[in-house]
Amino acid sequence: MHVCPQCKKSDSYIKRCAVCPLRQLDEARATSEAGKLFETVLDLDYATQTFSVDWSDVSAEQAIGLAILKEERIKALNKPKTD
Repeated sequence: MHVCPQCKKSDSYIKRCAVCPLRQLDEARATSEAGKLFETVLDLDYATQTFSVDWSDVSAEQAIGLAILKEERIKALNKPKTD
């Protein structure tokens, strides 16, 4: 757990090695418009399952993202497992 010395906000993160291919994914999720939307959709997905969310606060783009996330989860669950 990392705690910012300035604002005292704690945030957990994964420290990746310099050659880890997931660093590029992390960077895209943190800086690109698509990555930021994906992070927002994941946060909204959690919030809608855990808390009450006023749908008037959810943009059309975010609602479409939630629908896509749901479809992709269903596909993943129905995908035959290969061992």
